[in-house]
Amino acid sequence: MKKVIHLSMLLIALCCSCATAPPAQPNKQDTKQELFFLSVKNGNPDLLRASLEAGADVKARANNGETALAFASEAGHTEIVELLMKGGL
Repeated sequence: MKKVIHLSMLLIALCCSCATAPPAQPNKQDTKQELFFLSVKNGNPDLLRASLEAGADVKARANNGETALAFASEAGHTEIVELLMKGGL
């Protein structure tokens, strides 16, 4: 139940942060990765854990080629960096 709530929170956060509405039937893996990068960008460890539990790839790269670990390091999100180094566990 907790995972479902976290994933719902991730989806709400993603929808609220977008200028346009998400596609009617998004690709599930793309959505997981978008939520993953959103959690890293916002420095939210709970959302990061939930996105990883939902199957997001910790080694994925953003559209600009940057890894989540690099982005979190540059942004100073130390807790996120630690989680990413542990694989989100």
